[in-house]
Amino acid sequence: MSRRVQGGLYAGLAAAIWGGMYVVSKAVLAVIGPLPLVWLRYVTALLLLAPWAWRERSQVRLTPRAGLLIGIVGVLGYGVSILAQFAGTARAGAAWGAVVTATTPAFLLLLAHGIRQEPVSRRQLLGLGLALAGVWALTGAGGGRFLTGTLLLLLAAATWAGAAVAVQALPAAVPPATVTAFGIGLATLLLTPAALPTVIRDATSMLRPLILAGVLYLGLVATGLAFLWWNRGLQLAPAAVSGAAFFLQPLTGSLLGWTCLGERPTAAFLAGLLGIVAGGLLLVQTPAAARPAQPRPAPVHPAGPGTPVPPSPRQQEPTT
Repeated sequence: MSRRVQGGLYAGLAAAIWGGMYVVSKAVLAVIGPLPLVWLRYVTALLLLAPWAWRERSQVRLTPRAGLLIGIVGVLGYGVSILAQFAGTARAGAAWGAVVTATTPAFLLLLAHGIRQEPVSRRQLLGLGLALAGVWALTGAGGGRFLTGTLLLLLAAATWAGAAVAVQALPAAVPPATVTAFGIGLATLLLTPAALPTVIRDATSMLRPLILAGVLYLGLVATGLAFLWWNRGLQLAPAAVSGAAFFLQPLTGSLLGWTCLGERPTAAFLAGLLGIVAGGLLLVQTPAAARPAQPRPAPVHPAGPGTPVPPSPRQQEPTT
């Protein structure tokens, strides 16, 4: 199995898990606020990732540049993005949240072009326009609370794309478990002063069996495993592959939102979903300028293959 296929599978598994996460997070958010839930999610994930990263410590040689990139992953991806994602989901709904954050490939295209000078084709620009038009269709389907949730989800998509660019810029020798554990550890430290007092105050309600099961799922599966697989996918395959796999998230989230939470689709919702998915598929197409040039076939004499080709008159000219 090629690295490209492996990377797509890892990223696709992570995206499908995140699509289902919206349903669980909406139920848990009815009892726990976004900030303490993110903190609990990270503390739980570290129970899985810290021993894993500890076993890999002998393989890791972090340079200052690698440490800075991991810091960007922790602050942008695991701090700002996840908080905005939870807060936006609480306002806009599970299915809406899954669809709006599917604009992540659009932001990834812009950041990769601006930071890494990756070429952008007209087809990709058309895809960007379609995806943003899809978000506009979703935004027009609700009131002020819905609009606020959509804006928060867009912020989550943009900062997550920034973290993805940072992961791809890391040396291949840095294991994904190390990136994930250090990034989550940094985000946990930053969130602790604001989140811990609320966690202590509401500890009794958080220990209800269903809420506790939801926190464990969000921490161990939707954070620990999914973040690890996503980073592994980014390291194995180009951004286009991860961007394509990312669209399993809105499909999974929308389906579960309709079947489990009773969030019925409207015409605006379906139009927005179609625009975002169609635009995203265009976005992940590799520009023609970036494709490797095909080797030109060797010249063949009219007499048939294997016959030497005589040099051209120019090649026969003596050099002086």
